[in-house]
This record gives sequence, C-alpha cells and structure tokens, in this order.
Amino acid sequence: MVGNNRFFVSTLLALGLSVTGAGLLCSSAAPDNDLGLEAFTENTTQNANQDKKKVHLVFEPMDVLKESYEGRTEFLNYEVPLQDLVDGFITANNPEKIEKRIIISKSERVLGVYINNELLKEYGISLGTDPVGDKIRQGDRRTPEGEFYVSAKLGLGQTKFHKALLINYPNIEDAERGLETGLINQSQYNSIVRANNNCERPLHNTTLGGLIEIHGMGGGPGHSDWTHGCAAIRNSDMDEIYDFSREGCEARVTIHH
Repeated sequence: MVGNNRFFVSTLLALGLSVTGAGLLCSSAAPDNDLGLEAFTENTTQNANQDKKKVHLVFEPMDVLKESYEGRTEFLNYEVPLQDLVDGFITANNPEKIEKRIIISKSERVLGVYINNELLKEYGISLGTDPVGDKIRQGDRRTPEGEFYVSAKLGLGQTKFHKALLINYPNIEDAERGLETGLINQSQYNSIVRANNNCERPLHNTTLGGLIEIHGMGGGPGHSDWTHGCAAIRNSDMDEIYDFSREGCEARVTIHH
C-alpha cells in the first residue's frame, strides 16, 4: 500500500519506538462456528507468554499444532502495540474522519488492520480445515470470501473462543447464490437481505451456514488450519483487534483468497 513505509517511519519517530524485527508468532446443527472445546470456555485475559502456553494446552491433544505452516511468517509492525500505531497515525495525519478496516488474505494467512487505507499492523491467522475456495454451504469447513461487516462483538463469556468478531455471513451475494442454487427458499433469502440492509445479524441456521467469526484460541505460524470456517488468531492478538473494531456497516471486513 502506498505510504506504508512513510507511515511506519513517522509513527516510530512520533512514538519514540524501535522495532528489532517482525514477529514470528505473531457449532451446533446449522451454524459453522468452530470446535466445541467445552472444557476451555473459562478463558480469561492473559499476557502473551501465558496465552501461548494456554493455546498449546488446548490444542496439542487434538493434533492441531504442526511444524508446517502455509502462510507468511513475518508481519508488519507485529511487535508494536496496535493502539500505539493508531495513536501515531492520528498524530501524524490529523485525519478529519477515521475509517477502520480489516482485510484477510487467506492464501497468505494474514489479517491486516487498516485506518483510512493505511496498513498499520499484520497478524498471522488460521482458517477452516478446507481453506481453498469460497464458502458454499453449511459444513464445508471453508472460510467465506467477500465484503462483510462486524455484526457483533463478543467479549469474554460470550464466546467459547476468548473474544470474537461475528461477521455478517451470509451476505446478500451469498443469499443470491443460495436462492439460485436452491440452498435457501425465498423467505430465508428475504430475511438475510433485510438483515444485511439494516446492518444486523443475518440468519445463521440455513443450509448456507453461519456464525462465522474472527476469534481467539490460536492461529498463525505453528498452527494448522483448524476451524469450521472462522479465522482464528492468538488470544493476545484478538484482544488488540477486539478493542480496535466497531460494530455495524462501517466496520468493514474484506476476505479474499
């Protein structure tokens, strides 16, 4: 993105920060929300080292952690706290309006955080267990692709996965495809379109699937793709993204291959 290097340098100068290198580690019947893991719903906020240990305790017995990793292993500004980068951007640019956005590259396994089209920080993620291609229907274990918004922020105690951003899958394009292919009926289509037009949560209990989130409990280098279609990330990273994000149509999330 044009201006990334300029912003990075100006931010470091404004904050007096230095970076020595890029970070290396950085459900029910119809919904496609992820593995139950009922025994681990008591997660609380932890520091980075405790968080890493907790993730290993959760996933090693399930053979989810692997040495092989198909995504990137270096991430822009990973060692700099996201809020410091946000404050630095505002100080350096004094924008009249702030537009926040999340962009996920499935092929690179990277989540990028943007303000006004400037990339501030990147994180490593893990995807659904069948990661190639757009999500088509419930149970296909694919992470959807397209333009979405954050329909709900789920804090501690509201999700099994530490914290989460629920996105509006299925969106209108998904509903149109579902109606054309017979996966949903006209009434379900109308409900999904109405919810999307009002920036609300669409139906999640149709054959299209639903309850797709960006959530914690582990992702990125050292982790395989383990979800039922969500994007998973380390708990400490999820804390930053959760605080950064808003709800509603202006809280844009783009997911591409």
